[in-house]
Amino acid sequence: MLRGDVSIDVSQIVERINELFNVTNKEIYASESGVTYHADKEVKKIGYCVNLTLETIEEARIHGVDMMITHHDAWDEIYGLKEACTEKLAAYGMV
Repeated sequence: MLRGDVSIDVSQIVERINELFNVTNKEIYASESGVTYHADKEVKKIGYCVNLTLETIEEARIHGVDMMITHHDAWDEIYGLKEACTEKLAAYGMV
């Protein structure tokens, strides 16, 4: 476990998640999950939520989160949130 003022590159985090979930076919996997928005930064603080929404992104910003890990991406087909969430992630420089 990392403690203190440590940062890690986004690609290292994604690689570790892929290892944990035994992702072998990245082409199929990429269509269902992956990184929603790519910010060119080191990550110091990660937040987690089940559903990515404008509210969870705002809460993450308040708490200084650099990267959100979610179970569900923003649900575009149900709530039309994908574009709005991507824009808010970009505005806040979150991954």
